[in-house]
Amino acid sequence: MRDIQHKPITHYKYSKKEEEREREMMMILSHCYCFSGIIIITIYFSFLIHSTLASPRPHFCRHDQRDALLEFINEFPNDEYESDADQVPMGMWNKSNDCCHWAGVTCDDKYGQVISLDLTYTSLNGSLKTNSSLFRLQYLRHLSLACCDLKGVIPSSLENLSRLTLVDLSFNNLVGEIPAVIGNLNHLRNLSLKYNHHTGVIPSSLGNLSHLIKLDLSINHLVGEVPASIGNLHKLRVIRLDNNSLSGKFPILPANFTKLFLFSLSYNNLESTLPSDMSGFHSLEYFDVSKNSFFGPLPTSLFSIPSVKYVDLGGNQFTGPIQFNGLIPESISEFLNLAVLYLSHNNFTGSIPKSMSKLVNLTDLQLSKNNLKGEVPETMITSLDLSSNSFQGPFPHRICKPHWDLYFLDLSNNLFNGSIPRCLRNSAVFIEVLMLSNNSFSGVIPDVFANATKLLSLDVSHNQLEGKFPKSLINCKTLQLVNVESNRIKDKFPSWLGSLPSLHVLILRSNKIYGPLYQRHMSIGFQSLRVIDVSHNELTGTLPPHYFSNWNETTTFYGKIPESIGFLTELHLLNLSNNAFTSGIPQSLANLTNLETLDLSSNKLSGQIPQDLGKLSFLSYMNFSHNLLQGPVPRGTQFQRQKCSSFMDNPGLYGLEEICVEPHIPNPASQADEELSESEEPMFNWVAAAIAYGPGRDDDSKPFTLASPRLHLCRHDQRDALLEFMHEFPAAESFPSSWNKSSDCCFWGVVECHNKSGQVISLDLSFKYLNGSIKPNSSLFKLQYLRDLILIDCNLQGEIPSSLGNLSRLTQVDLYGNQLVGEIPISIGNLNQLRYLNLGYNRLRGEIPSVLGNLSLLLYLELAKNQLEGQIPTSIGNLKELRLIWLSNNKLCGKIPISVTNLTKLSDFDIGLNNFTSTLPSNMSGFHNLETFDIGENSFHGPFPNSLFSIPSLQWVDLGKNHFTGSIHNNLEGKIPSCLWRLRTLMLMNLSSNYFRGSFPHWICDLKRLIYLDLSKNFFSGSIPQCLRNLINVSLRDLLLENNKFNGTIPNIFVNATTLESLDVSHNNLEGRFPKSLINCKSLRFVNMEDNGIKDKFPSWLGSLPSLQVLILRSNEFYGPLYHDHMYIGFQSLRVIDISNNDFTGTLPHYYFLNWSGMTSTEQGRKEYMENLTNVSSIYQSMEMVNKGVETRFERIQQDFIAIDLSGNRIYGKIPDSIGLLKGLRLLNLSGNAFTSDIPQALANLSNLETLDLSSNKLSGQIPQDLGKLSFLSYMNFSHNFLQGPVPRGTQFQIQNCSSFLDNPGLYGLEEICQESHVPSSPTSHQSAELSEAEEKMFSWIAAAIAVGPGLLCGLVMGHIFTSHNQEWFTERFGRRKMRVITSAR
Repeated sequence: MRDIQHKPITHYKYSKKEEEREREMMMILSHCYCFSGIIIITIYFSFLIHSTLASPRPHFCRHDQRDALLEFINEFPNDEYESDADQVPMGMWNKSNDCCHWAGVTCDDKYGQVISLDLTYTSLNGSLKTNSSLFRLQYLRHLSLACCDLKGVIPSSLENLSRLTLVDLSFNNLVGEIPAVIGNLNHLRNLSLKYNHHTGVIPSSLGNLSHLIKLDLSINHLVGEVPASIGNLHKLRVIRLDNNSLSGKFPILPANFTKLFLFSLSYNNLESTLPSDMSGFHSLEYFDVSKNSFFGPLPTSLFSIPSVKYVDLGGNQFTGPIQFNGLIPESISEFLNLAVLYLSHNNFTGSIPKSMSKLVNLTDLQLSKNNLKGEVPETMITSLDLSSNSFQGPFPHRICKPHWDLYFLDLSNNLFNGSIPRCLRNSAVFIEVLMLSNNSFSGVIPDVFANATKLLSLDVSHNQLEGKFPKSLINCKTLQLVNVESNRIKDKFPSWLGSLPSLHVLILRSNKIYGPLYQRHMSIGFQSLRVIDVSHNELTGTLPPHYFSNWNETTTFYGKIPESIGFLTELHLLNLSNNAFTSGIPQSLANLTNLETLDLSSNKLSGQIPQDLGKLSFLSYMNFSHNLLQGPVPRGTQFQRQKCSSFMDNPGLYGLEEICVEPHIPNPASQADEELSESEEPMFNWVAAAIAYGPGRDDDSKPFTLASPRLHLCRHDQRDALLEFMHEFPAAESFPSSWNKSSDCCFWGVVECHNKSGQVISLDLSFKYLNGSIKPNSSLFKLQYLRDLILIDCNLQGEIPSSLGNLSRLTQVDLYGNQLVGEIPISIGNLNQLRYLNLGYNRLRGEIPSVLGNLSLLLYLELAKNQLEGQIPTSIGNLKELRLIWLSNNKLCGKIPISVTNLTKLSDFDIGLNNFTSTLPSNMSGFHNLETFDIGENSFHGPFPNSLFSIPSLQWVDLGKNHFTGSIHNNLEGKIPSCLWRLRTLMLMNLSSNYFRGSFPHWICDLKRLIYLDLSKNFFSGSIPQCLRNLINVSLRDLLLENNKFNGTIPNIFVNATTLESLDVSHNNLEGRFPKSLINCKSLRFVNMEDNGIKDKFPSWLGSLPSLQVLILRSNEFYGPLYHDHMYIGFQSLRVIDISNNDFTGTLPHYYFLNWSGMTSTEQGRKEYMENLTNVSSIYQSMEMVNKGVETRFERIQQDFIAIDLSGNRIYGKIPDSIGLLKGLRLLNLSGNAFTSDIPQALANLSNLETLDLSSNKLSGQIPQDLGKLSFLSYMNFSHNFLQGPVPRGTQFQIQNCSSFLDNPGLYGLEEICQESHVPSSPTSHQSAELSEAEEKMFSWIAAAIAVGPGLLCGLVMGHIFTSHNQEWFTERFGRRKMRVITSAR
């Protein structure tokens, strides 16, 4: 409990009679206080003696509701229900606890009926029964069972829960049709069935849900047309039907959806034109109909909607309308809010209109794969894709405009000509991808890359460029791909590119590059290069033995092939053909265990083919023809499968009988035939297996490739194994239709084959509904050459078979997001080629097997969100190549093994949400490359290692909610290590919920890139430093300092804080004035200064902040009027305001709420909760507020929660009629003021209102009868006013407590509510009613908590002593105090 600030008392001069009357009154009050004191102290001592404190809520769970919940949870097979650690722990679900306090359960505050059930992320692992006890919860409004592993169909019994307003069954494995009876839930506002396996059509009965705001049926298997009845849902804000198999016409009339802001139909089979007039979508922001078969003209009316920001019409068959002559319409220029426009993969013709330059907010424009031509308009677009069109003429110089932050430009596959202009240097500082291939550019490549520090990809291949290679590329430290193929560039080999740390692909083929590859004075080595092609040039010279020794990632003349080539153990392809290499083939080639393709043909090599090459199990293609080789051909299986032509023209070779079918006797005639056969193979088909790397843009983009068409056919044994594997699952129809014997399995889309042997090397069935288990003898394990096995979100069940360990060539195993159970099989430790292992988001149990330490090549290990227990095995420290380890959301315990510090290449370490109870390793400086360190929500103890903060690459640190030892209370105490000041890259730091002490750590002010800082719930003291302006002015978005002991004033440091979004300094000891510099924080969304001593006038100027959504100023010393004649009225985005318990005064004009537009809408927004987005996760906002008469903590603030609390002030006059405009309002508390006159009739317009408190004012007149029609209004309080007339007869009124109407002498019609005739004229009955109210509001909730024994005796004695001898002290302390109880809500 916390004291409420006392209000100042206004003093008046009294006459003598008034003074006598006052003294008499004070005597009466003193006796009342004495009696009250005895009662209070009695209760206090009873609390001390008895530890059974009751729940703060005034109701108890109804037994029938409790039993229904317990029966419901027992309908599922799990003995122990698993859930996210921060979601729904089920430990309290038993008869000994009040079900209204069970996690995931919310009750009605008066009658204990369950009104909300949220079991999100709880693993139920079963189906909803038709006669489920769930359907006995007749008062249920919110039902959220998302991510619960539900199976089976949705039972039609769901319609029995007729009060439901929200149903969320998303992210499950539900099947069957959507039951039509859902259409009977006529209160429903939010329906989400996304990411299931529903089939059939969308029931037309959904059109009956007239209150529906959000409809999400995306990512299912729905078919048929969208029913016309959907057009009845006029209140819809969000409709998502994407990723289904819907067909037919565009389903709705825009005029019916004036409130819609998100509309997505992408990835379906819809085929029609779009409506000619779409201007009826008044509120539309997001419109996506991509990947369908829509045709006809571009809907010009769509672009007359000022709110639209995102439009994706890509992947359809749109053409230009006749009236625009096939052009993209000029009217698009009116569309000034448009930020993203995707029109790729259509049939648009003509030119881009010049009016597009008026789209000042357009940042991303994709027009690829159309038939466009003409000029490129002058715009400030930052991402521009015009590839695969018919643009011609010179390079568009408008793109070079200074101060244009262009980061992506693709002009490839057009008809541009002329030179590449030097003005590109203006954009070089921002450009990341520059694609100019397949045009007719001529001249030189301009040397403009001196400042191109962000450049990732440069492709100018297939043009007519000449001259020198641009040396300024040496400054491009992030460069990954360079392709200048098929030009006429004449220069020496640019060996200096070897200094670029990220260069993966270098293609210089078919130019005029000349001279030696090696010179003595030059640096050797391309540390990250994986593909190099310098073929068809004029390179000469020899290569020294050590030439490849520094080529860490990969490796193409006369002289001996260097022995150092054997160091390139990651090499997949080696082509040294058509040179003049001499001497023998190096024995070291046998070290290249990953080698798949080897071409040494057309050289002058002599000696024998090394016999150990026969042991290279991946080597599927080789060519030794046209050399001087001799001796026996190795006997390995891979050699026996080669063509005879691979050994041609080596007179001394023998042992080719099985390969060439007959003794190999070379003669001129046969040689000609063999050469013809050989010539049929494309010269560079080896490149097909070399790269699939490039600047991918989106899901439509294909990787950059040099591959030629595949020449192989699928092997029948591989095809049959795949088909048998498909038929092992009951949902075989989920497999692509191409899976049959009449087609080549290598072209089945999800299958990849080796380019020579036809062996299946990759299988990716992600998001296919398999709905079964992998058998131990599955045909899958016949695919012995499989390297990549990807089965993400396939609804796999059962255990992972140990047979998986037989696929010894696997490099990637991804079984993420299934229903797998059991232990991780130890046979996985046999997969010694494995680089990627992801078993996250399953239900695996047991310990992490120590054999995972055998996977010495492993780079990525994710086991998060399972039910693993025990300790992390010490052998994990053997994984020296590991970059990422995610073990969060399990039951792991014990110590972090010291061997983990051996993982010097680790960048991400996440073990949050486990049960670790140990200390951390004392020396963690070995994590040289660590970026993310998350150990939040464990029970670590011991000193925190300063060595962690010596790692300069650290970006994310989460130490929140631990118990580090530093005192007898197992707390984390002491100062934060000062070495943190070195962390110039740190972006997020969460130190909340520990026991840090001392003053604010000033070194934090030096963390120039910090975005998120949370020091809440500690014991920091002293003042908030001025140096924080260094952070706030540069990068900080979220500053959370609540629940500490900070004092002094809030520094006025926000003049340049343009990025600040959240500021929470609540529950401290701050004082002084409200910082006026916050007026500059245009991004500010959340301000909480609750429970301090801030003394200032109301900061009405905050109304100018366009993004402010939450303003909490409660329990401070603010004073004065809320409204002045000269001030601006209105908070355009505000959704929650709480200024209760201050000293505000004055009146409010009738139009006061006229411009509070953020509260006029009921739309929830794209996110369910208010949150802050970080690089890798979401962080939710929280607050405390009186809700339905009870102090409630909102750990997450729902986007559709709209509230006003002005209670506990001295505001007077009439309640403004404009309050009726705030139709999104769910909570309105005006109690404890001095409002007069009638209750506004306009309150009946607040159809979403759930809580209304007008108590303790001076209101008169009748309660508006139309308030009885507010079906969501569950809590109201009109007590202590001057109301009269009949109480409305609505159901919501009849379930209120009698106390809600007390002290209104003229009210009648309370017989059913108070269970007796309400006759207010008798003073005795009035006094009795007041006592009844006091008992209800203040003490009824403790009735079951305390017994009256020794506590009563002590209370009576102590109460008498205190009130007799310290009457004034007692009156001051207890006379005006309000009791405050806190509950929690989501």
